[in-house]
Amino acid sequence: MKSLTIVNRHYPPNPGITGESAWDLAQVLIEKHGVEVHIVHIDRTYDGGGAVRKPVGHTHAVSTIYEGKTHSSDSLRGRSMAFC
Repeated sequence: MKSLTIVNRHYPPNPGITGESAWDLAQVLIEKHGVEVHIVHIDRTYDGGGAVRKPVGHTHAVSTIYEGKTHSSDSLRGRSMAFC
């Protein structure tokens, strides 16, 4: 059996658009081509909109170290000085 791994930041049930696209690809590969699909994605919820789908394929959630954009006043000052 053929096997393929898809790596994407988001994957259902998280409703991110790139995850939905990865889901569409996985669904076609599984149903129409008999491919064993593995999906590697982050283990974090996505606050965006979109459809909530049941995952297909073998999912592998990995943790993330990204906590969002945070800027201290020192780092912003350094950035502004770089533009002077």
